[in-house]
Amino acid sequence: MTEQLLIIGIDPGTTVAFAALDLTGNLLKLFSQKELSLSSLIEKIIQLGKPILVGCDVTPAPTFVEKFATKTGAKLIDPDLDLTIDEKKSLIKNFEQKIQNNHQRDALSSALYAYKIVNPLLKKTDKVLKKEKKQNLATKVKELLLKKEISIKTAIDIVEKPEKPEVKIIKKVIEKRIFSEKDFLTLYDKLKKTEKEIKLLTNQNQNLKKQQQENQNKIDFLLKKIPKIIPPEKLKQQLSFKERRIEFFTIELEKQKIKIKELQKNLEQLNQFIANLNSNILIKKLNNLSTSEFQEKNKKLNIQKNDILLVENLDIYSQKTIDFLKNKNITILYKKATKKTKQTLYFFLIDTKKIKIQENDLFATISKKEFQEIKTKQSLLTKIIKEYKEERTKD
Repeated sequence: MTEQLLIIGIDPGTTVAFAALDLTGNLLKLFSQKELSLSSLIEKIIQLGKPILVGCDVTPAPTFVEKFATKTGAKLIDPDLDLTIDEKKSLIKNFEQKIQNNHQRDALSSALYAYKIVNPLLKKTDKVLKKEKKQNLATKVKELLLKKEISIKTAIDIVEKPEKPEVKIIKKVIEKRIFSEKDFLTLYDKLKKTEKEIKLLTNQNQNLKKQQQENQNKIDFLLKKIPKIIPPEKLKQQLSFKERRIEFFTIELEKQKIKIKELQKNLEQLNQFIANLNSNILIKKLNNLSTSEFQEKNKKLNIQKNDILLVENLDIYSQKTIDFLKNKNITILYKKATKKTKQTLYFFLIDTKKIKIQENDLFATISKKEFQEIKTKQSLLTKIIKEYKEERTKD
């Protein structure tokens, strides 16, 4: 029997309260107790099912709630701003008779707020599963979707086809947390899209070949039958038109062959990236740090804290992009940058001239060992220069 997934709301303090909902928003339990320890709280909740989401009514989330999320593996959902009394009343209006104190009210508000956030995704998932007649996968698919930021199609694929090589790699990364899950899932999504594009292009290629053969057959037929009834001049015009069409389709066919080869090459690179990520580090690529370039690429790359970026030309940047990246502990590998730019941008910068990097359109990889050695050397050099400047200043 599949374990029931739970959405938990917690109100910490001297009196601890919790509310447990299922994924349809039904209230399974509302409870409060003085001096309730974290371990006792977890013990009570796991008797009901598996916590998948934990919500709270304030931001940032209290340490007690964060520890609960860490120990149970639940995803934490907190509001952008603390929930007001009116917002809480609106959330709990259908459950007022079951609430015994303000602690329970806040816990239930927290759980219902988390449910409100994810409910559109849950409904969409049910709709997709029903359409594809795969309702039996609902619990596992929803668990993946709620904990990992992936598409519904990818979640179904991971649950339904766990033995595929790509899926094994994704599951290994998720379970062992060898590297950022979002990066791998982005690669996996791109892999699936590339496979689809190759299939479409292959079909298009076959249709073009078929159409070319049909045109050739028509020309052969015309050559045999039409001379008797069509004047020579008109026949020449028709033949010229047919020849131009054949030439056009031949050129289009060659273009499609080239495109298929490029897609196959990208697919091979992606597979190689995924296979080698145990010993390599994944890097996200940008041509520059201008607003337009960053906004376009970030839709695909989802740049976040502690990421490593490879920037082609660091001299092109906008203050808006710099403001977004600052305080995110970003490391930037650059191919081109003036001394003035390097002194202006307060990121950890590494020149790529002496680094071996493998690249494709959106990503690159570098050996973990080589990257760590370079970063250590540069950190040491930066420290020495800083100390030297400070000594000169004292003198």
